[in-house]
Amino acid sequence: MGAVLVVVVVVLVLLALGLVVVKRLGREGDRRRDEVMTASHTLRYDVPAGQDPAAALVALSRHGFEAVADPDDVHALVIMCPLGIAQREEVRVILENEVNVPNGPVRFLDER
Repeated sequence: MGAVLVVVVVVLVLLALGLVVVKRLGREGDRRRDEVMTASHTLRYDVPAGQDPAAALVALSRHGFEAVADPDDVHALVIMCPLGIAQREEVRVILENEVNVPNGPVRFLDER
């Protein structure tokens, strides 16, 4: 009976720790999204239909850019340019070289 009680206590402690970790990860994700969405220099990229936005997020992350899915449109990405809007061409090259863009060159929302 004592061994069962120990197992139950250990499981409860692990569940509580798991909840704390998940809550912190959620807060970190919210903080990151808010930081990108309120940055002074951002680009918005509408991911073409049939293309996975995750591929673009991974490519941008590998090159040091913070990007998040737009909360209102999961196929639109908001990309933070920490050094200013002059990084537009760098972001464009990353997306064109690492993500299969079916309809020609990458165009950002403000270029349409």
